[in-house]
Amino acid sequence: MTRVVCLVSLLVLSACGPAAVPVAVNDGYFHLNKSGTFTCPAQPVSIDGDRRDITLDGTCRQIRITGSRNDVVVYVPPNASIDVTGNRNTVVYRLIRAGAKPRWTNTGDSNELLRNSRAPWMRDRDWYQEQRK
Repeated sequence: MTRVVCLVSLLVLSACGPAAVPVAVNDGYFHLNKSGTFTCPAQPVSIDGDRRDITLDGTCRQIRITGSRNDVVVYVPPNASIDVTGNRNTVVYRLIRAGAKPRWTNTGDSNELLRNSRAPWMRDRDWYQEQRK
């Protein structure tokens, strides 16, 4: 009897933990719902939720931001696509090679797109703070 109770308790406790990152949704996007640094996969990336601090490293060709008050740093190839539907998001992009800036679609309110042209070894957060002074 105690083994059954312990097993049930373990199953219940494991189900109560935080959602796994990334979230698997069958809509063609790679969903991120937690702050951190991630490598871009082959498929488009969707940043879900509010108040995330996310860095996307690699070659993100298409990024969608659905939440609000997110701080996102992305490394993108020329002509990448960044779609923002939320509000008050800040997106700092850095091109991985010379070319056209990303296509920016903003259907939200008070979102901003900033270009970081510093050398890759310099910290993005320091650059962002300089822009805010």
